[in-house]
Amino acid sequence: MNERLMIHIPAYNAEKTIVSVLDRIPEEIKLKAAEIVVFDNHSEDKTSEVVMEYKKKNNLSKLS
Repeated sequence: MNERLMIHIPAYNAEKTIVSVLDRIPEEIKLKAAEIVVFDNHSEDKTSEVVMEYKKKNNLSKLS
């Protein structure tokens, strides 16, 4: 059986905390995950920009 891991993270105005949440996902899981999705619920801060910067910095093509 080919199992796929999907990680869904809800976020709202999480600019200051989202990086620590993403950092807590072990590296081997990040690499094996089918997809890591951060659901930004119309944040009024820079949550989505922080997530996209994290994606670039950590070379995570499966993070959206």
